[in-house]
Amino acid sequence: MAKVIDSQFLVIEGKGEEFLQAGMGAGGVQDLGTIKGGTFDGFSMINIEGGGCLVCDFGNEAILPSETCYYIAVLNSIYCDTCFKRWHDKAVRYPEDSRFEKAHYRHTVALLQEAGVEVDETAKRECL
Repeated sequence: MAKVIDSQFLVIEGKGEEFLQAGMGAGGVQDLGTIKGGTFDGFSMINIEGGGCLVCDFGNEAILPSETCYYIAVLNSIYCDTCFKRWHDKAVRYPEDSRFEKAHYRHTVALLQEAGVEVDETAKRECL
């Protein structure tokens, strides 16, 4: 079960496999031939065994299906545990981002629920 954590931001904590179920990340053989100038520049294919993986949007490291990761709605990004803690300790909340944060959050919760992943929203702050 994924869950919203107690934070000044809308953040969903879950296992990599939960986000993969919702269609986030990569699985199987992915054709990356159209990506230029990015992480996979120069590679045409990547083969991910065992159901896939996510890539931390900050540290660019693989997040395996069994690992805990964090979807940060205001950034519309997934971070590994290490990068999330670094970001969260220094992050500043800007009220003008609230509209986008809420929209990203609602969309991601819907994706997770459609994939059969329950999201515990007990810690969700209604003021956001």
